[in-house]
Amino acid sequence: MSEPEIAPEIPDRHTTAGKLADLQRRIEEATHAGSARAVEKQHAKGKLTARERIGLL
Repeated sequence: MSEPEIAPEIPDRHTTAGKLADLQRRIEEATHAGSARAVEKQHAKGKLTARERIGLL
C-alpha cells in the first residue's frame, strides 16, 4: 500500500489567520520579484534597479 500524498496546507483566506498568511506570501513575492538576470542587465548598463534607487532616497 502506498502512502497518500499530503498536499501543502493552503490557508483559508476567509479567516483572519488565512488573510495574514496570504498577505505575508504576497509581500515575500513582491519583495523578491526581480530576477538576478534582470538585475545584472541593469548593472551592466551602469544603471541601478528601481528598488536600489528608492533605497537611496
